[in-house]
Amino acid sequence: HPEHLALAGVTCDTCHDTSSYPRLADGKSLAETTMCDPCHSGGGSYDGVNDAVIGAKNNWSSGVYAGTVLNAGKELWCIGCHDQAPAKSKNDGFGVAAPNKAGDSSTYGYYLTGHGTTDSYNANRHNQNGPGYGCLVCHDKSASHIDHDLGDNRLKAANDALAYTSKVSELCLDCHVAGQSANGSLGYDATAEATVHSSGVTGNYGSAASAAIAASTSAARRKVTKFTFIPVPPMMGSVL
Repeated sequence: HPEHLALAGVTCDTCHDTSSYPRLADGKSLAETTMCDPCHSGGGSYDGVNDAVIGAKNNWSSGVYAGTVLNAGKELWCIGCHDQAPAKSKNDGFGVAAPNKAGDSSTYGYYLTGHGTTDSYNANRHNQNGPGYGCLVCHDKSASHIDHDLGDNRLKAANDALAYTSKVSELCLDCHVAGQSANGSLGYDATAEATVHSSGVTGNYGSAASAAIAASTSAARRKVTKFTFIPVPPMMGSVL
């Protein structure tokens, strides 16, 4: 209950018939109700409602989090909402749809061609297999989530003090900064490093590649006030 009541616009009668508690608002028991379906999404490749491991009903009593981390075995909890039949942020079926990060779960998606895979898909693109990262490597569970506003408000702050970057690009560069050989502030370092697209980062990005580009770029083009990095080539569903 605390997790649900902390969400924007959710009160007891959002889900329950408060005149016949603990019955749900459709008059049915937890096992029979469809009240969970709009927000947890039983459709798609990952059943976020009835699945024995990640389904909301089967985790109602025990929960899936230990503080701000997912319990062992619950690593696919998030994708139950973020697949090709996405959950909605309101139980009436409206609100914001959860972005699809599972892809088609056949040819592409977070656990096939993105940061969630550990196989060799990325080997010929990034010179390494996928890292097999869970969602909470980059996302902050304690941040506001289902607030009916689609954005990047759950991304962790890397706090690397890199100039010419946005919040999103700085998070990517925490792992992907060129020339880095130690873990970033979030505790990871990527073998595949970002490609420099502008010499405006020279002296702040700190790589041989950026220095070479700077030497061949006019001073006028180096007057950059803000610059956004994306590791190249991008990985489908790389940020959840």
